[in-house]
Amino acid sequence: MKIVFFDIDGTLLDHEKKLPASTKEAIKQLQESGVFVAIATGRAPFMFESLREELGIDTFVSFNGQYVVFEGKVVYKNPLSIPEIKRLHEHAEKMKYRSFS
Repeated sequence: MKIVFFDIDGTLLDHEKKLPASTKEAIKQLQESGVFVAIATGRAPFMFESLREELGIDTFVSFNGQYVVFEGKVVYKNPLSIPEIKRLHEHAEKMKYRSFS
């Protein structure tokens, strides 16, 4: 079995956040030759769902390795605990960090 992992920004997507036709073709060729194509990113899965759908990719490592899916099935997950999330939130408020959304 062969598997290739791709990052998103500057790899699958160009510097304008567009998916080049050449990238789509290269991914298709890999898949047709029997290579598993995967995405490895720090992003949350919902943030690159449309990209996965467009490329036909159902294997990925997200949240910097904390959530892993192989062929559409979760094979590993390591979420933060509620106390840890609360601690991080309190620290962010203390440091006056703001959301960019």
